[in-house]
Amino acid sequence: MSRGSTYRRLEFYIAREFANSFAVSFIFYFFIFFINQILVLVRKVMLKNVDPSTMLVLVSAAIPQFMQYVIPFATLTASAMILGELAGSNELLAMRSLGIPVGKVFRVLIVLSILLSLATLYVADYLLPYSSKAYKNTLLRVMRDLPTFELREGGVNSIGPMVLSNGRVEKDRIYDVVLISSKNDNLETLSARSGRLSLLDSDRFIYDLELEDPRIFIHEKNIANWTLADAKSAELYLDFSRQVPALTSDAPGNRSSKELLALIRERWEDTKQDRLQYHRNREEKLLDIASGIYSSKDEASLKRNRRDIERYAVELEQLGPVQPTGFYLKYYSTELNKKFALSFAALSLTILSLSIATLRIRHGRLVGFGAATLLAVLYWYYLFACQLGAFNLSFNAGALMWLPDITMVLLGLVILVIRRRNI
Repeated sequence: MSRGSTYRRLEFYIAREFANSFAVSFIFYFFIFFINQILVLVRKVMLKNVDPSTMLVLVSAAIPQFMQYVIPFATLTASAMILGELAGSNELLAMRSLGIPVGKVFRVLIVLSILLSLATLYVADYLLPYSSKAYKNTLLRVMRDLPTFELREGGVNSIGPMVLSNGRVEKDRIYDVVLISSKNDNLETLSARSGRLSLLDSDRFIYDLELEDPRIFIHEKNIANWTLADAKSAELYLDFSRQVPALTSDAPGNRSSKELLALIRERWEDTKQDRLQYHRNREEKLLDIASGIYSSKDEASLKRNRRDIERYAVELEQLGPVQPTGFYLKYYSTELNKKFALSFAALSLTILSLSIATLRIRHGRLVGFGAATLLAVLYWYYLFACQLGAFNLSFNAGALMWLPDITMVLLGLVILVIRRRNI
């Protein structure tokens, strides 16, 4: 058998084992991190008489939100499990004794991690924005028929500071309505025999409730003072946004890189104008202070100008020593860089996992699985910490999102260099 044929068989074997381990790891991370949220969505939707096909669309549209994390972590775990098994069973040692460089194994894992990184980028930059819009549109369609979705006969719902109780429900009309709300030290109870509910703001899920012949009872909590009033009609605005199961949203992280770049350009222009205005204001205050001091030719005039000079100094101090950096500019830049950094985490984490090949361990597959799980958690918190820290820096800190990937790559390469004699 030729050496080239041997290498191809080895590469096919590594790729097959990787695929098997990846499948197991993918299922594990999917269930651990996200099945609870999906079950919450199913419970919220299933109990509201939504048909199974609509429920399936909502669940499917929420999946890409999770995939951008599952794929990199599953890639890391699959790579660690394979290398742990090869190292623990001395198969890497056997390869070296036959003149087969361990780099052949590494190359297969690197190529597969690059492909999975590109797949993650496709999910994050195309499927996620598309599914978020599909989720919102489907949920909006369901919410248009809100009385059969959130309001059921004899139901009770909390809507902000209010509690809504209703009896019979017929399309957009509800009967035996009771609304209880608390304002300061007063309690308000509003009741009506019937009312009509209609969608007012589809983006924020604000509804208009028109009540017929309502009765309003206002009293203190100790009922020391109370007021009772009747009316022909009443109109209330109800915010149902908290009633909506929100696994996806219009947050910047759910937008495509093209949309984020457009937002960044827009915010950059705003930030430049804010910085120009900041420097103009500083110059004006400095000139006012200098003018006040220069015009004070004697002690008497200095006393007269002192109050104005002190006021200018306070205004200058209020401007701050740092020019505006633009909160939303940082926010969008951070989300854009996070999208790419998280996508290529599969590659950086795989490079770190190569160091497992330098170990001599028993039960290598199990140890590799455990080590990969720990590294995935550490990467998760590291990325989260960098995202929070980006807002505390004065410069465009989007590049900070690449720090976890860079750290993983450097750490993996350093370990490989130090322990290169063991591979």
